[in-house]
Order: sequence, then C-alpha cells, then structure tokens
Amino acid sequence: MSIKSKARNALPYSVAISVVNILVALFGIVLLVRHLEAKEYGIYALLNALPALFNMLLALGYDQYLARYVPSMTSGDTVRNTVWNIIFRRSVLVISFSILMTVGFSGYAQYFGLDGYFQHLSTYLVIVVFYIAHDLLKKSLLARFSQKTVLFNNIIHELGRITVIVYGVSIDAQLLFFIQGLVVVQTLSFSVLGIVFLRQYGVPPIMKILRPIKETKEEKDYRWGSYIDKLGGSFLGTDIDRYVLAYFSTNIQVAVYAIATRILSKVMDIYPNRMFLYLIQPVVYSRYDENKDDSQLNEAFRFLCSANNIIGFLLVAVFAPLGEELLLLVFDQEYVLQAYWPLLIFLGFLMLENMPLTIVAKAIQKPKILIISKAAFIFNIAVGIPLAYYYGAAGMAVATATSGTIRNGIIYILVNRHITLRMPWLAILKSILNAALTILAIVLLSQVIVGLVLFKAVFGVLIYLLLLKYNSVFTPSEAKLLISLTPPKFKKIAAALV
Repeated sequence: MSIKSKARNALPYSVAISVVNILVALFGIVLLVRHLEAKEYGIYALLNALPALFNMLLALGYDQYLARYVPSMTSGDTVRNTVWNIIFRRSVLVISFSILMTVGFSGYAQYFGLDGYFQHLSTYLVIVVFYIAHDLLKKSLLARFSQKTVLFNNIIHELGRITVIVYGVSIDAQLLFFIQGLVVVQTLSFSVLGIVFLRQYGVPPIMKILRPIKETKEEKDYRWGSYIDKLGGSFLGTDIDRYVLAYFSTNIQVAVYAIATRILSKVMDIYPNRMFLYLIQPVVYSRYDENKDDSQLNEAFRFLCSANNIIGFLLVAVFAPLGEELLLLVFDQEYVLQAYWPLLIFLGFLMLENMPLTIVAKAIQKPKILIISKAAFIFNIAVGIPLAYYYGAAGMAVATATSGTIRNGIIYILVNRHITLRMPWLAILKSILNAALTILAIVLLSQVIVGLVLFKAVFGVLIYLLLLKYNSVFTPSEAKLLISLTPPKFKKIAAALV
C-alpha cells in the first residue's frame, strides 16, 4: 500500500482522535472548574503540568526518535525491540526521579503553594510514570499508521477520565479523589495499549530490553538535537509558566492561566498540523527521504500554513467579540472571566507561532536549527517574570506568545539557508479579510440581539465559512490536494468548502 493510501485510510481516525480528545477533555475541564475552588484548581493545574515537564526533561529525545525512525523500520522485530527498550529504560529513569521529588517535597513545596498537598503530589507521580510510558507507546503506533488502535484507546481513556470526574462531582469529592481515580484510568490506558502492541509485535527478548539500542551517528545526533530542542522549547511552553506564576503571583492566577491554556491546547488539536501530526510526519519524512525534492516540501509547508490559518482566524473571529460571554456561560465562575485576555492573546499570536516550520527543519534533518531557535526562551523568562508579577496570567501570556513568535522567526530565517520557503502571503491576507468581516458581522448582530451567545457564535461560523467559499485561501492545486486526501464519503463536503 502506498504512503498516500495509508494516509487516506488513517485520516478519519486522526480526525476522530482529535474530536474525541477535544470534546471529552473540554467537558472534563468544565466540570472540574465548576466543582473545585479556584485555589484547588490551581493546585490541580500545577500537578497536571508534571507529565509534560517529566517528559521534556527525561525523554532524552527518544520520543522524537520513535516518530522519526519507526516509520521506516521494515522488520517487526526491530520495531518491537526498539520500542520496548526505550519504554523500559525511560520508565526506570522517571521512577527514580519521582522518588527524589517525593523525598525532597518539603524543600520546595512552600515556594509553589503546595504545602499540605504531599499526598496529592506523591499520588500524581504514579500518573506521570504511566503517562510517559503510554506516550512513547502511542507515538510508536501512530508512526506505524495504527491510528485506529490509538483512537479506541483514547476513547477508553477519556471515558474513564470523565467517569471519574462525573462520579466525583456527584458525591462532592475532594481533589485527592479525582487524582486517585485518574491513576487507575492512566494505568488501564497504558495496559490496553501495551496488550495490543504485544499481540501485534510479540514479546521482546529480555536482553533486547536491558541493553541500549544501537544507533547510527546520524540517529544519535538527531535524537540529541531533538532533545535539546524540546528542552529549550519547554521554557517557551505553558507548563513551566504555571510554576512561574505560582512562585511570583498567586494560585488563583495559576488557575486562570491553566483554564486559558487548557482551552488553547484543546483548540490547537483541531489545527491540521496538530490534528494530523502523527500522520503528516511519516508521510512528509518518507517522501522527502525518497527523493529529496525541495519543491514538494515547500508545497506541503504552504498547504499546512493555509489550512492552519483557516482554523486560527475562525477562532479569533468568533472569540474576540463573544469570548467573555462564552466563558461565563460555560464555566459559571466569575474568576474565569480573567481568562479572556490570556486566551485572546494566545489566539492572536497562534497563526505566527503555529507555522509548520518544525516539520520542515526535521525533514531536512537540521535539528540544530531548532536548538538555536530556543534562544527565544531567554525573552520568555526575562520578560515573563516581571509581567507575571505585575499582570498575572495576562502578562505571562504576552511573554510566552511573543517568545514563541520570535522562535519561529529564527527557524524561518535559518531554514531558508537550506531551502527557500515561500510564505503564502496572499492566503494570509485573505484569511485576515475573512476574519475581519466575520467580526464585523457578529458585532452588528450583537447590536440587534442581546444574549443568545451560542446563536451568535454559530452565525459567525456560518458567515466565515461562506466567506471562505467565495474568498478561498487555497490555490487550485492545494484545493485539489485537499480533496484527494479526503476519504470518499467526505469529498463532497471538502469540495464545497474550497
């Protein structure tokens, strides 16, 4: 089966994975925010950032190694031995680090408002262990085009998570109950995925797990480059920001920031380069490895930019005029209104920050570019600390969003030394026009209709789609590519939109 056929077959499952994640996760966020006090939700937000921080610090680039090299492995035995070796060795490292955090709790708890939450932290560290193992296994399956397996596992995971939250809310449970329930869910999710992987690839020999995997110099350089890139990127992300806010501001501001960034992270899941990331990566990497055709890589970049902008400008067009009303309607907590500005700031910068430049840099195997770009984290920390101190969550959002844009600017300049990237400027201008006209239409409607925020949001989406139809951001060849990648059942819908 060709790569294009594999991609087309996996496409519906990639969409389904993202849709399930978005809807179920947002529902869970809403229930927890409504149920927990602001301070307790702030504590939960700090703990919830631990898996990403551990993964960033201790993955040592093996997560990116799996995504980059597993797609081209021709032997099932090689896939099996490589994946289980990496999972085992990373898990040992994570467990060791978790023990150190537990033992040293009293030394750092007071600085982040965690005093009195030792049991919460120690319990959550169990989630971290299984989360990282699960993440590595999931990346491996996605790299082998097993989107269907990952979808079913996601459904099990999210249903389990929602069951815990709904039941906890119904019995008026404390924060610790939710954490204990999520331990069970994460353990079950990893076990299910592990059993499926074992049945597909078999049980590896014990020595294949214990001994370090053999890497070529190119693979090792790529892995370490990706690791340093990700390590630097963590200082440009929002997980460390929560700890900056906890130290220099208040747990309330942590809660506000967490709500804004959690919504943002789920919204970003509908961006094409995020929704189809584990589908795009093997396709782009495999095709480029075959022919080293810069023009094809350029076409993929422009196509993804335009596709991302469709979503990004739609979100801004609806949220800018209606955001506060939507937040209050959904969360029913007055303090949540403070999340409007951080979220709007992130959405406004997202089009610049979310360009698929990382995929291009990795395709041409220049991870050093990504490492250099992480110099932008200096701006994030240097500017973020005073902004967090004086302006709380909104100040932190300005620093993080700006530093992310600076990072992408650095990548763009350095990538262009190896391949000439052509930005789709006309498509960007069309997207800006479509968004501006949509905002104007919503504002005018709001002058006539008071309330009915959901009606106005749907109205805005329809106006935007209508404008998109008659002011398309895709070139004819890009529209043809989109339709060709769409499964037969949805080709008419795709054709109608472009």
